[in-house]
Amino acid sequence: MTKFVHITDMGKVPEKLEKGEIIIRSPSFIDEVRAMMPMKPSVNQTTAHFLRMIAVEIGKRYDPNFNAYRHIVVSDYTGIPFETVEQLAVVVRRMMLATYPNIVEKYLEKKIKERPLNTKLIWFFGSWNETRAFTREAIEHIELSEVDAYMGRKKAKKEEKKE
Repeated sequence: MTKFVHITDMGKVPEKLEKGEIIIRSPSFIDEVRAMMPMKPSVNQTTAHFLRMIAVEIGKRYDPNFNAYRHIVVSDYTGIPFETVEQLAVVVRRMMLATYPNIVEKYLEKKIKERPLNTKLIWFFGSWNETRAFTREAIEHIELSEVDAYMGRKKAKKEEKKE
C-alpha cells in the first residue's frame, strides 16, 4: 500500500531514493510556461492573451473541464514584468491558485495516477492544504519519523562516547 509523507524542507529527503520511492512537488507550472515561451510578447511583460495561452496549456494537461476564458481572471496579472521563465512561472502559479485553485488538486491527482507501479512511498513537497488529493486516492499519511520503519530501513546505531 502506498503512503505519503509531507515535507516542507527538501533537505529531509534522502539524497538517494530507494526503489519504490518518488518525489511529488507542488505544481510550479514551469514546464507549461517554458513550452509557451516562444510565443511570449516582445516586451517582457505579461499580457492577457499570453497568460490565457499558458492557462490553456495547463488545462490541457491537467483538467479537461478547464476553460481559460471562464475560469481565469487575467486582468490582475497583466503588465507584470518578467526576465526569466522562473519569474513568469511564479506569476502564473499565483494567478492559477487565486482564480482556479482546483488545478492544484487536478495536478496532484494526475501525478499520483501516473506514479510507477509498486510505489511504496511518496515524498510530497508542498503545502499541507494541498494534500487532499492523496486522501482522495486512498493514500495514507505517515510522519517523517515513521519512514524508516515503513520502508524497512535499519537506523544507524549511534556510537556512544565512553567517558
